[in-house]
Amino acid sequence: MAGLYLALARTLRTPYGEHFTTPSSAPADECFQQEHELVLQRLVAQSCMLLNATLTPSEATYCGRITTRSYGTFDRNLNGVGYLTGANTLDVAKISVDAALLTNNASMLADAYRRVHDELTIKNDVKADGIRADGSFALELEVASAGTQYAAGPDSRSAFEVLIQGHQWMIYVNSLTQVLHFDFVHRGANYVLTLKMYSKRTQNSECVNSQNPKGFHLSDGAMYTYVEGDEYEDIFAAWDWDLIPGTTVDYKRTPLACDRTGFTGIETFVGGASDGLAGIAAMRYTNPSTKVLQWQKAWFFLEDGVHHIIANVLSSDGTAPVYSVLDQKRHSGPTIVAGTEVPLKANETLSTFSKPSTIWHDNVGYSFPANTSALLNVRRGERVGDWSTIGTSTQPPVTVDLWAAWLQHAPASVNSPVEYSMYPGVSYQDFVLKRSTSPVATIESSANVSAIYNRAGNRVMLVLWKAGSKMSAFQSAPAMARLTISSNNPVALMLSLDDGRVTASDPSQGLNSATVKFEYGTDGQLPTFWVGGRSKTLNLTFPRGGTAGSSVLTRL
Repeated sequence: MAGLYLALARTLRTPYGEHFTTPSSAPADECFQQEHELVLQRLVAQSCMLLNATLTPSEATYCGRITTRSYGTFDRNLNGVGYLTGANTLDVAKISVDAALLTNNASMLADAYRRVHDELTIKNDVKADGIRADGSFALELEVASAGTQYAAGPDSRSAFEVLIQGHQWMIYVNSLTQVLHFDFVHRGANYVLTLKMYSKRTQNSECVNSQNPKGFHLSDGAMYTYVEGDEYEDIFAAWDWDLIPGTTVDYKRTPLACDRTGFTGIETFVGGASDGLAGIAAMRYTNPSTKVLQWQKAWFFLEDGVHHIIANVLSSDGTAPVYSVLDQKRHSGPTIVAGTEVPLKANETLSTFSKPSTIWHDNVGYSFPANTSALLNVRRGERVGDWSTIGTSTQPPVTVDLWAAWLQHAPASVNSPVEYSMYPGVSYQDFVLKRSTSPVATIESSANVSAIYNRAGNRVMLVLWKAGSKMSAFQSAPAMARLTISSNNPVALMLSLDDGRVTASDPSQGLNSATVKFEYGTDGQLPTFWVGGRSKTLNLTFPRGGTAGSSVLTRL
């Protein structure tokens, strides 16, 4: 313990005496550096609290001066950040609590907790930081204040309960590292998928203090597939930042730089619908930097471990190839394309396949329709990366064995839809078997409608992209009548043909209602749940406020 004390005390004296005799070389309203105002000062505050009773008068003065520096950033328009909100408020407030205790400042202590509790409310405003109505966000600080005048009130505690309820269902354990994660969105029997999108209501990413300068594409419909749990660990220094997993991109058309990273989205139609078993995600995208590439994409998450993706490129200037990325992760084991293992060479290699039918690697398989015009590209091998190019790390360059696969949209028909099914968490033998009995049948893939039929779930899943869109007539079985679905407003919708359950949402979060019409043709049988004439109309009312975009459930 004596050695620990001496080390801490020596560490405290050096930076304070050398670098922090004045709070900053720039006014507090002009400068906010995360390492200084958050990271370093959090460590300083914790160290000072640990050594509190043994600090010399000069050390105590330095402790108070440095930790109070963070408190001074409240209510100031900070360069690159603006006024502190959300997580930044909580981080600075925590340091301010320590600063108040170190300086015996009761008013600062009360104000720090007030700011915490002001954040502990449900935030429904567009782009607002804090706890959302769906239970997202994060928080700390309340344990120490329990039973005191600084404890949270009932409204704040209720908001915190919403946060816990929103996270507990998706907490997941990495079986290899035993680390708990809580940012996963679709969980199967032996895999996890995450999907990250953004819209006019949110920002795609940020670059602060030269950290994340290449992160422009990180929310462009990025989808990560976890089977073992370590597929993407420690690869970011070396991977290709223009091939983010799951995205559709005009390759290297957008310059990647810190001052070109953070953008608010252009499109509003971004969201999803779910009944708790299956789900749909829909995203319309216009590149907010170049304004050139525009696409719309639908992800269909089926309950039986098969998922289907449809991508429609709406516009591109043709100066860069357009790719839809299957994945980019650590290379692990053989790659099998159309039943044949692709030979592995020593150096990084690129293999291209025309009219692809299947590809399997690392217990994830992909299947493509017979009429696929896109080329399949597979790149494997070691890549060298430098951590300092994406942040402030001083670690030496690393070599990572990477695997990447993507579909290249045909230049002559870049607007032709590209689609594929994916089978996560399967051996190659199981992949071949599951593909032979695929539950997915595409009903329509166009600029107006993305729709599939899930044979296993006997469910129609669709996105109607435009007002007045109408799904092509569809027959679920030879004896059944043909079904069409139309809507006066754009919607995401699922219909169970077993019992008539309808799950729908407004991804734009701007509609009050939608009128959806279901029509069966005059020839053929009707589903057993159907009563009455061959046409039915549903008037759907969508939630507003903090729950806008949520699914509504009803029956025909």
